[in-house]
Amino acid sequence: MVVEVARSQPVRLTEPALAVGIAQGTASPLVDALVRGGLRERRTSANDRRSVRLRVTPQGAAPAQDWTSGYEAAEELFRPLGSGQMSTLVDILRIPRPGSRRKRAADATGGSDPRWQRPTSGGAAQKLLK
Repeated sequence: MVVEVARSQPVRLTEPALAVGIAQGTASPLVDALVRGGLRERRTSANDRRSVRLRVTPQGAAPAQDWTSGYEAAEELFRPLGSGQMSTLVDILRIPRPGSRRKRAADATGGSDPRWQRPTSGGAAQKLLK
């Protein structure tokens, strides 16, 4: 949310919520927490006193830039992968690692939740894991 506000500030709450795919009701408590944390600020619109606009604070600008740089680096890194290779990578990344939150979730559900199961397709992901 901080990155979305930084990209096109000042913005209304609905704009970054739509950009990240969450409802305004979900975004509102997130924004409250970011304001309390000093990463965002709310300002009343000069044109319409009923409208509140969000801005990234100077304290929030550095993390927003770091996250943006990270996204750009990941895009650069994975751009050469074809769709099959990307699918294999996603399969590998979905495998629960010992001690991870995913592994604990898999253990808690008895491994019945398909999101936490190892790929069983016998494809490239399985071959890499052997």
